[in-house]
Amino acid sequence: MCVADDGVGMTPEVRRCAFDPFFTTRRHQGATGLGLHIARHIVVDRLEGRMVLESTSGEGTSVSITLAEAPLSA
Repeated sequence: MCVADDGVGMTPEVRRCAFDPFFTTRRHQGATGLGLHIARHIVVDRLEGRMVLESTSGEGTSVSITLAEAPLSA
């Protein structure tokens, strides 16, 4: 699954911190910075999937999520 936007994108500095707990560029607006951290935890740690963030300043952001196929039960 891929979710993308055509917004302002992220600088390399913001992109490096995007999955860190409590990181936000909008703290002064009351943001907590937990959304991407929680999403990554669920996808990668719990579901053993992959999450790839791509973003360029001025060109938007995309997040691709790949989940492993569940084994068939016998």
